[in-house]
Amino acid sequence: MNYKELAVSTRRSLAIISALFCLSIVAAAIPRIEHTVTINDPQSTVLRVSTNISGLNAAQLELALPNWTPGYYTTEDYARNIARLTFTDAATGRTLHHTKSHDHIWTLDTRGAAAIKIDFEYAANQLDLTKSRIYPSYAILNGTNFFFYIKDHTLDMPASVNFKLPEGWRIATGLTPTANPAQFTAENYDVLVDCPTLVGKFDSVTLDLRGVPHHLAVAPKGVIAEGNLRKLADNYLKVIDAHTRMFREIPYKQYWTINLFEERDIGGLEHLNSYLGILSPESADPAGFDNLTGLTSHEFFHAYNVKRIRPAEMWPYRYEERNFTPLLWVSEGVTDYYTTRGMLRAGLMNRDAYLQYQGGVMGAVQAVEAARYISVEEASTNTWFGGIGGQNQPFSVDYYSRGHVLGLLLDLSIRHDTNNRQTFDDVLRYLYTNHYKNNRGFTTADLVGQINRMTGKDYRPFFEKYVSGTAPLPFAEVLAFAGLRFEERKTKLPRLGISQGAGDLITDVVRGSAAEAAGAKAGDRLLGVGNFSTDNPNWAAEFRQFYADKEGATVKMYLLRDDKPVILDVKVRLVENSAFALSQIPEIAPAQKALLDKWLAGE
Repeated sequence: MNYKELAVSTRRSLAIISALFCLSIVAAAIPRIEHTVTINDPQSTVLRVSTNISGLNAAQLELALPNWTPGYYTTEDYARNIARLTFTDAATGRTLHHTKSHDHIWTLDTRGAAAIKIDFEYAANQLDLTKSRIYPSYAILNGTNFFFYIKDHTLDMPASVNFKLPEGWRIATGLTPTANPAQFTAENYDVLVDCPTLVGKFDSVTLDLRGVPHHLAVAPKGVIAEGNLRKLADNYLKVIDAHTRMFREIPYKQYWTINLFEERDIGGLEHLNSYLGILSPESADPAGFDNLTGLTSHEFFHAYNVKRIRPAEMWPYRYEERNFTPLLWVSEGVTDYYTTRGMLRAGLMNRDAYLQYQGGVMGAVQAVEAARYISVEEASTNTWFGGIGGQNQPFSVDYYSRGHVLGLLLDLSIRHDTNNRQTFDDVLRYLYTNHYKNNRGFTTADLVGQINRMTGKDYRPFFEKYVSGTAPLPFAEVLAFAGLRFEERKTKLPRLGISQGAGDLITDVVRGSAAEAAGAKAGDRLLGVGNFSTDNPNWAAEFRQFYADKEGATVKMYLLRDDKPVILDVKVRLVENSAFALSQIPEIAPAQKALLDKWLAGE
């Protein structure tokens, strides 16, 4: 045997040994994993978690916690919130020795124990889409934070969860119910941690869609009046119905929409058979129900696109590392395109509003200087470097809005190239049937290949220019297929020159702006301008309307600086503003009108 043969033989032997070791974990019987989650004192933010793993047959176990939550592409180090962690032999109570090879991976010496027990406390004190928070009357729990898994066994080990809660608390979760109302099951770890759970006192409505229950759970209890809650649920069901009809099947046995109205607007996060939305208490007003329905349209569409139609790089999820993919522009951006398609199809958005919205997105995309340097594929990968959606990067491309526009352009182009017979809907249905249902992700080549087969045209140059490249998007050419044109309309509007964050905190003051000249600073808290209080969510629009013809007028700006009141005199300045719109060309041909009418009809 020469050196090369020896090396190959050695590698094969090591691979066999490694495989045998992994198989030893599940030899004879699949280990049984049982979690117990306890809230003893709702006035505290301490969550108690106990995990029993039985049916073991291995000298060592690698146990891990996730370092991120699918759908929220940033690492978050949940393990840092653990306290009083112990590993014991479940039969004898003997402490088992462990070492840490990573910040969220523990190697456990089982000493031949057939069952082990993991006990710890978790600090459930952070309200976010991927975090856990206990309030006096309810709690939101995300399983990625505290459910351990056996490394490399996220898809082949079922689990159960038992909740021990204060008296009178209910449970809302996408986990599979059992005869015990406090106990639920999951077929594997991916499903276990993909079901955010609301426990406590909350309001709920259940509606039926073609025999499948769809639940809306809202906390805190009483934040939305009962009649308004049903109206909101009805709107939600309309867009859900539109999306399920597009895919021609409902892929789950139940669906939970969990909406929390607490503290501030955060957004929504998708899951296999649920989504979690965290919004400010002001958003619970019926006047804002259209926005809530738009959020539902987006997050629900993810039940198909990204939770099931998933980039190959994330199949399966690897919880211990960043899952880089160039396809988030499809997962998020195309979903954003179908957010408004769903609203249109549900009858919750008319043709004019739909066109106006698309024009606004196109205008925002066109104005981004970074798009001349960063492709939408690169932006998809970069998201891990700059927080969720890459929002913390100083020079970046938003793959949500740019992916939205690419989805629109591809949809119109496919319609044109197939004489209005097929749409981007058919592309997504193909990926759902031929990739998700065959337990595999998709690649850019899969996407391009299917579009080519449908249209009989070569779309590789389109992707090279506009997806992996940075060429200006072909608005004029593609919009003409539907008899549309993209126009820029310039106006002058009063602008203070400030950017605001949570709590009306001024995060940035534009150089040379009216606010800078008056002495406003980043870090100030804006209370009002003239007679317009920032307590009114529409104050900025009303301010611009009132002062639209009053350039040079002096107005008072009311601030808090270091918790002390400050009043500044601001001179009103009219700043040139570009508004973008889609409009129909005057002399539209029959083929263009047919395409436009079908597109605007939601077909």
